[in-house]
Amino acid sequence: MPSTSGTAHRRGAYLGCCCATLLLSGCPQLLSDQFLLGRDLPPLDAGSPADAGRRVLEATRHSRDAATDAAGDPGDAGACRFGPFHDIVQVDGLGSDDRFAPMLSADGTWLYYSVKKSSTLEDLFRAKRSGTGITFTGAEALATVNTSSLEGSPFLSADDRTLLFFSDRAGGVGNRDLWMATRASANEDFVAPLPIAGVNSTAQDLLPRLSYDGLTLLFASARAGGSGNTDIWAAERSTSTGPFGAPYPRADLDTSAREEGFSLSGDQLTIVLSSNRGVESMDLWQAQRTDPHADFGPFVPLVELNGSADELDPGLSLNGREIFFTTSRDGDYRIYHAVRDCQ
Repeated sequence: MPSTSGTAHRRGAYLGCCCATLLLSGCPQLLSDQFLLGRDLPPLDAGSPADAGRRVLEATRHSRDAATDAAGDPGDAGACRFGPFHDIVQVDGLGSDDRFAPMLSADGTWLYYSVKKSSTLEDLFRAKRSGTGITFTGAEALATVNTSSLEGSPFLSADDRTLLFFSDRAGGVGNRDLWMATRASANEDFVAPLPIAGVNSTAQDLLPRLSYDGLTLLFASARAGGSGNTDIWAAERSTSTGPFGAPYPRADLDTSAREEGFSLSGDQLTIVLSSNRGVESMDLWQAQRTDPHADFGPFVPLVELNGSADELDPGLSLNGREIFFTTSRDGDYRIYHAVRDCQ
């Protein structure tokens, strides 16, 4: 991501002059409080992506507990002290055009992302890997969702049946709105995309991220009422199929600068976002908290990932050990991958 003006040009196709996983029940991948705190979970099909994702997080939580106990700090049980990201490399197998907004499925198998072919054409794609490598194969466009308009920033729900994305297609209320498509099973195509009711504005809205239980939606928006520029907003609902309430800005995450792509760790204690706060280019920043219901503390730059170009669209894996992000450090917008260890 060359310069701020270069990013603005891309976001001009992606966000005019600006543009964000987590978990608001946490966003990279918003898991619900009941899931993370060990309460009763909604029923999941055995062997489904959501079930696999649950097992990934539970295994990670158990390994973190063991590592913490071995370190002799029972008062901080369950909290993983991640080291810095390392092994930063470009992801293979995603094509030759500019690529953005990588998001890994809950089971760690599929990478969803967008491909920008021109200033007026951006489509949703996915590719598959074996294990936890950086080589993906079988890159394919989501033909039943894409149109001749812009489609970007895809997010797949934990049960693999709901796809969220932004689009400037006809039928919305702004020049970029949040849309949702569903399917009956993971083996079928997504059908009948519709605008997400109650959350879109006449400003640009994008980068939607849904909680594990489907009750909390986080997204980036340039609408009035935030801290300035593009901010992170949230909306909640009482049931996984009901309408969302009025969106509100996340003041602990926003500044007068640009906040765009974002992702939250599975335990909801760490968030990574892209922002140009205090700097000229877009960098990746991290903040932490000690309780999943508390506000996040001060943000610090992830210096091991940032460069002189822009870094955008971070997407953490469910266990928080992998990160995918978009960068133009090699001249074009490409998706990179890095890992970190529990220390």
